[in-house]
Amino acid sequence: MPSPAERLPESYPLIDKSSIRIKSPALAGIEKSLLQNIGSLESLLGMPRLLVCFLGVVRDMSFISFKHAVQASIAKDSVEGTAPSLFEQLDSYVDNHERFRQLWSGSGEELKKLCESETSYGLRLTAAMEVLKLAVVSGSWTALECAASDCWVAALNQSPTPLAHRAITSMPQENEITEISSRQIPVGLAAKYNFDLRNCLGTILKPKFDFTSIAGIKKAFTVAFKGSDQIAQLQRILSDPVLWELEVTRNLIVHRAGIVDEEYNKLLSADLPLGKSLELTDNSVRTFAEKSAIAAAAVLIFVDDRLNTQT
Repeated sequence: MPSPAERLPESYPLIDKSSIRIKSPALAGIEKSLLQNIGSLESLLGMPRLLVCFLGVVRDMSFISFKHAVQASIAKDSVEGTAPSLFEQLDSYVDNHERFRQLWSGSGEELKKLCESETSYGLRLTAAMEVLKLAVVSGSWTALECAASDCWVAALNQSPTPLAHRAITSMPQENEITEISSRQIPVGLAAKYNFDLRNCLGTILKPKFDFTSIAGIKKAFTVAFKGSDQIAQLQRILSDPVLWELEVTRNLIVHRAGIVDEEYNKLLSADLPLGKSLELTDNSVRTFAEKSAIAAAAVLIFVDDRLNTQT
């Protein structure tokens, strides 16, 4: 008899991964990491539905078994006589594709209702689902931040002229000789790379740019890729308000354990109860993950195109 898990529908992907076809060898590792991060987010997002299915299957099968046992008891059938009929009913249940689709269409809210009726583990499972949502939000931002910073570094390492040159000239002058600036690179830093900086300027310049915010990511790419025909399109993707909300929400989760404070309300023009845990819906969490995946993929494709055209 096939296992119930084999009857579950496929999860809805965050993006079409086949659309990411990277040509530049310098970006191969970044592409692989991004796809793995997106796959992890998809797995996390599928967990509530999976639990709804499993809990629903367990309850359905328990009900079938109990109902059959009662009927067999009334009819005074022997175990040997009732077992084949029970197995037939269970097998028929597993073949009921419509029931599995119905269970799969359930949401985190339905899972919460199921958990509330389970006094033994319901509260813990409900709390775990909330933590899972927070993990998806943090993971979504991390996937975007890593893809953006790694692609930027790889691009400047591969094409120091003109990309790294633009980045260097945009930097302010520093008073300290130990600081890298638009006019100087410390001797000690140059010695670290055997005085050959042709393929490591991205690595060297990365600390001078901010990849921990949407504004910082946009600035870094604008500086390095100024004049590129597609930079405006990339900036429009990165300007999606959902990404800004993702950044602010991720910071609240990481720095305040998801407890709403005045700064969070101010930044997002919200009016949520202060001191309470942030409540995220299934749709909002998935939207964060989707927008992050789209933006990260856009950055990767943009940089790959630039490296192959040497713009």
